[in-house]
Amino acid sequence: MNKFKSIILITCFAFAIALTFFSFFSTDIEPLKYASISASAIYLAFLLYIKFLWRWKWNPFKRIRNYINLNGKWNCHIIFDEGLTYDKGEKDAICTIKQDLLDLKIKIETNENTSISILSCINKSDMESTLIYMYKSETSKEFRAKNPDKIGSAKLKIIDENHLEGEYWTNGKSAGKLILEKRIK
Repeated sequence: MNKFKSIILITCFAFAIALTFFSFFSTDIEPLKYASISASAIYLAFLLYIKFLWRWKWNPFKRIRNYINLNGKWNCHIIFDEGLTYDKGEKDAICTIKQDLLDLKIKIETNENTSISILSCINKSDMESTLIYMYKSETSKEFRAKNPDKIGSAKLKIIDENHLEGEYWTNGKSAGKLILEKRIK
């Protein structure tokens, strides 16, 4: 999906540049000049909206679809069950969520490993909103024997824009609970 979004954005940008370039060197075609300026302005507005303006408090499109803004740094508390090579326990981590209108990336870092999302989405229903994602966890070399690299999934209930809570599972037959609290700037 990311490749598809990139292709659309690059195509629109290339079209806007080509239209603008052509119109300035073809001064005898006045409608083309206006069309190129309009296309460039629309593309710029679209790009600004996708990256930044969708999370604006006074977003005029928020009535159509109320997007949840999870962008930022989070304190993460991990409660893990007993695994094949380790005992059950708890650990604190730092979570970074980078989000724009079309993309959502989650990264959780501990002293032992880093987990980066592969796929992610926010699932909204009438009852609740949920952050669901798949991730790849890479462990640093000194901890790899005890805690090998894994692929996992997580399902976090969005309690509000500052609190997430849910569970995770991995292909290493480990599971546990995640509690995220947004850091205050």
